Amino acid sequence: MFRVSLVVLLLASAAFAAEPATDAEKLVGFWKPVSIVCEGREQLPKGQADDFTLVIKDGEYRLYKVLDKAKDEHVRLISAELVLNAKLMTFEWNVVTGPRKGEKYHGLYAKKDGQLQLCYGPADKPRPTQLESTSSNGMYLETWVPEKK
Repeated sequence: MFRVSLVVLLLASAAFAAEPATDAEKLVGFWKPVSIVCEGREQLPKGQADDFTLVIKDGEYRLYKVLDKAKDEHVRLISAELVLNAKLMTFEWNVVTGPRKGEKYHGLYAKKDGQLQLCYGPADKPRPTQLESTSSNGMYLETWVPEKK
């Protein structure tokens, strides 16, 4: 009986240890865009989704563009410090490199059905209340899926 209890305890411990400790850790990884909408209009050029990669790691949002796939050359377009609030499903980021360095953004996020959605706008505008981008709200809505290696 003791062995069975010990095995169950060890299996349960391993299951909990395998779960990410924080909500931010659940978003860590390499992501490919499905859609990038601004003010209700698609911004992702057709056939170019593979040219972009979002990396969420170490509390950062990093966006890369492939320059030459054959040579595995890419350029980092943006790096931003990323702070998530798992309870409210909100985030804030402060751009630290790239053409928008120093700008701050805030928004909402959701991860479901294998997709990550980010809806955001400049910090000087009210935070979005829904995951949507319309011509009147001026928000971005990005949809990402995990990169397949």
